[in-house]
Amino acid sequence: MANDYTAEVLRYIRRKGTSGFEPVTWLGSEQRFVGALRNSGINNLEEQYVLGTDTYTVTYQDSDGNDIIEKSFCVTPSDTLDGVTDYYKVVSTIYNNPDPNEDYKFDGDSLVFSNVGNDILFGDGSPDYPYTDSIYFLDNNTFSFIDDTLDISPSTFTVTRKDDLYFIQSDLTELLVLTKVTGERYTSDGKKIVREKITNVINP
Repeated sequence: MANDYTAEVLRYIRRKGTSGFEPVTWLGSEQRFVGALRNSGINNLEEQYVLGTDTYTVTYQDSDGNDIIEKSFCVTPSDTLDGVTDYYKVVSTIYNNPDPNEDYKFDGDSLVFSNVGNDILFGDGSPDYPYTDSIYFLDNNTFSFIDDTLDISPSTFTVTRKDDLYFIQSDLTELLVLTKVTGERYTSDGKKIVREKITNVINP
């Protein structure tokens, strides 16, 4: 349904109180009365929710072999984005070889531990840690044994994807608005945890 209304949509009702006007109640807006994403060819949010909006997507690999997806949300009058302004663009980087976990990693034939003293201790001959040629694992959430195999499940996340939201301004400059970083880790019982963390670049 096209939006033929030109009046402002009411968001709340106010009443005069001792400290000025105060909201009495907030009013929700139906989707058909809310404008669609800017620089789109649809009429309102209801249509956008049902069908989506105009996009222009470019995919390639960067010099490190990561997959890059640039999705522009706008109407393109030609086959390119030349001269198109006032729209949002999401640049996604999917890491094909995520950086190894820096807390626990292999360096050649050596296993590197960064949290010595907290997660692990080397034997020092004391009554609690008597064997000087042994490693003592202190964090049961990170270290566990499955049969005779040592399982290491770090609590830190390995970054697998990054999404940057830009707004392309009228002078064609790209304004970074938000950044979302996706990380993964595994627990000692084999469960996979995915965390998406969004940073507001404009208003941190």
